[in-house]
Amino acid sequence: MVVHILKAIMEAEVCSEMSSESVQDPPADPSVDKALWVLTAFPQIVKNVLQYLPAKALIQSGRVCKLWYQEACRILQTRQDMTWTMTEDDMPVKDELTECFEDYSSIPRLAILFCESSLYEKMWDSEDKPSSTRNKRKRKKESNMIQKVQEALPVGCSVVGVTVPGVICCSTDLSVITEVEDNPAMSALFLPHMDDVKVQPFYVSNEECIHGQFNEDGEKVLGGKGLLPDPHLKAVLLLSCGLGSPALHVVCMELLNEYKGNIIIAGAYPEEVIAPPELSLAQRRDGLVGIAISGEHVQAASILLDHSVRTPADVQGAMKRLKAANIPQENSVCFMFACVGRGYYHYGKGNVETEAFHKEFPNTPIVGFFGNGEVGCDRNVPKKTATPEKWNFHGGKEGDDEKYPDLFHGYTTVLCLVSFGQRK
Repeated sequence: MVVHILKAIMEAEVCSEMSSESVQDPPADPSVDKALWVLTAFPQIVKNVLQYLPAKALIQSGRVCKLWYQEACRILQTRQDMTWTMTEDDMPVKDELTECFEDYSSIPRLAILFCESSLYEKMWDSEDKPSSTRNKRKRKKESNMIQKVQEALPVGCSVVGVTVPGVICCSTDLSVITEVEDNPAMSALFLPHMDDVKVQPFYVSNEECIHGQFNEDGEKVLGGKGLLPDPHLKAVLLLSCGLGSPALHVVCMELLNEYKGNIIIAGAYPEEVIAPPELSLAQRRDGLVGIAISGEHVQAASILLDHSVRTPADVQGAMKRLKAANIPQENSVCFMFACVGRGYYHYGKGNVETEAFHKEFPNTPIVGFFGNGEVGCDRNVPKKTATPEKWNFHGGKEGDDEKYPDLFHGYTTVLCLVSFGQRK
């Protein structure tokens, strides 16, 4: 099929686009198939065909010859589209990711996975064994999970993954946007390299924070991670490995002190961190995993839906406030972190918050999960007309100092909308 396409393109246009000096002579032997000559002698033909291939096929095509390799690399460098996927059944993660990448146009550099706990257990739990081997079996299960995920991802792709009570997910074409509670499901977001945008995962242990905002060498904790100072840091997502994590409080304070009111902080408490894979089992249960998003043209806003948001009309009003932040919808994504007590149990029906979001942002994917506590606040959005008096974790009334808002909540939903800037 490809050979026929190449011949058709050559006959239709290529001969008129290229000078005879730039083309090698065809093989003199009439018995030799000229398809190989066409594939290696006409760069424009190769370009016209390879540009329609997904990333995985492009990588494979680059192994054919030098010309194909150069053209495949050039095409991949111009592709900077993120993608996302979901599953609501027992389909193995590896199969789901492999199927997703068959049609993925870009090479992902970071995969963010939210896996509902029962799906995780069904996939990777081994047969029942004596209780004396339970911990060993669990370590093996976690190792298998990470290994299979890595097998499905391209080489060099970083992974951040957590298990959660429920997930917020959407299909690749955005025809399905749903909140899955207490059922097997997975939500995944894949971010490629993007010019002038830096998306950096990081890990901070509780032990690193025993001296507060400074490590043993007197250096700021995030400074030691290469995250500070960064004048273009716009948003930080925080996934705490445990309730009451000292690392979470220290990181939040350091970000607020450094950026005052000019930083978006959002996150939640998952059940368990399963990646980055280089973390040991002990590390995944200690401290926090974060994702820092920076870039000159990156824009972000966040909104908090507290206990006063009780009806679909209240939710729609909150989404209108988020839309009023005027964050460009092109090349954007929304991260949603909701309490396990919200969703169906709060509104009496499911998908209230995701449907309201989709109504205001029809072209923006939304990913996230239901957790055991939320991190975030209203930022870069219009203020509510009237708000009940609250107290922040510094002991003062909320509003006394907007530089230090109350970030830690329960029974709430936090949405963080991020635009990576105009596609190039």
